[in-house]
Parts: sequence; C-alpha cells; structure tokens
Amino acid sequence: MNNKKWKQFDALTEQCEEDMAGMNPNKSCWKNAYLTLKDIVKEGRRQNPDFPKKLYELDDITDFEHDIQSFLEDYFDTMEEYGKYEIILRTVDELLELFEWDKSNIADIYFPKSTALSLLNRQKEAVEFCQKWLNDYPDNIFAITALIHAMIKWYNSDNSVSLDSTKELVKKYIHPDTECTDENDILFIAASLLAETIGNEKMQKSIDSRLNAYEARLEDLFMYEDDQLPF
Repeated sequence: MNNKKWKQFDALTEQCEEDMAGMNPNKSCWKNAYLTLKDIVKEGRRQNPDFPKKLYELDDITDFEHDIQSFLEDYFDTMEEYGKYEIILRTVDELLELFEWDKSNIADIYFPKSTALSLLNRQKEAVEFCQKWLNDYPDNIFAITALIHAMIKWYNSDNSVSLDSTKELVKKYIHPDTECTDENDILFIAASLLAETIGNEKMQKSIDSRLNAYEARLEDLFMYEDDQLPF
C-alpha cells in the first residue's frame, strides 16, 4: 500500500480530531482526509485485485493503525453538524460503490443517509428509504429504529401523517416483558420519543422504566469496573 498516502491520511485525520476538540478549527481537513482515503482505495484496487472489498477488512489489514471506520463515523457526524447533508448523501453513494456491505455494517452509512434526507425536509423519501432498508434486511434493529425516527420527523413536519403503523412496529418488537439491553437500547430510545410525540404517557412510562433500568445497570457496571482499577 502507498505509505505516503497513508501518512497523508493520518496527518489529516489528526487535524480532524483537533477540529472536533475545538483546538484548531479546520473544516477543509475532513474533505481532504476523505478524498485521500478514496484515492488509497482506488489505487489499491488498480494494483491488487485482492485489495479489501469490505471496509472492516481495510482496518484489519492495516492492524487498525488508521482507524478508518471511526474516521468515517466522525466524518458523518461532523458533516451533519456543519449542515452538509448533500455531502452525506453523495458520500454514502460513493461508499456503496467503493465497498461491499451487509447487514452487519450497512447501518454505518444508511443511518447517516436517512437522517440527512429528513434534515433536507425530504421526509417521505427518508421513510421510503428506511422501509426499503427494512425490507432488504428484515428484523434489523437499526433499520427499525431509523424508520421510527424518520416517521416521527415526517409527522412533526406534517401532522396529517399517521403514526399508527409506527406504533404497530414498536409493539411488534417491544413487548410488555421485553428487556432493554445493549442489543436494543436504540429501539427503546426511538420508542420513547414516539410515545412522547403522540402523547401516550402510559406507553412512555413503560418504555422509560425499562430504559432507565438498563442505564442504571450500565452505571453500576462502570462503577464496578472503576473499583477494580489498581490505582
């Protein structure tokens, strides 16, 4: 692999980290880091037919030295913060072409896309996109959660939109005895927002009690781990 390009990428991502920390504001570093990463991948594909096809494989083969997946997560978060929603959509399309994706990682780019569509006031398109995502990956917790958020945003922009199907979606995946865990906490958060949006206090109380219990367990776990530290 092109070590010069990787060094350039690392230097740019360091600037991005400083930008996030407010130490050295520099919006251009994000664009340049992303473009450098694209160049690395395209050059790698030209030179080696076995170049990683999946994003996580690129991190694996470089021993996580460049932490590419974390960079892209920060990149999407920062583009959203800067209001660069069209750039998010374009980047997702490019990443779909650059890498192979499956149910284990597609949320890394589909979540930012669904959010960007909603923030561009393309509410119906966002809902249709999330619905297709769920159709392609049935029972996928990320797709379900994204669809709930998209429906809520559509309703908030147009109160004539019905949330009945969204309530049924929550009922399908959160039963009265369903526990909030690491695997479904994002769904509980979305369900709580839905209950608040429709003014269903009973539903919100039920959801929030389990969400709060989960958060309390996490806090106890962190406190226990802190107590085990040797200093």
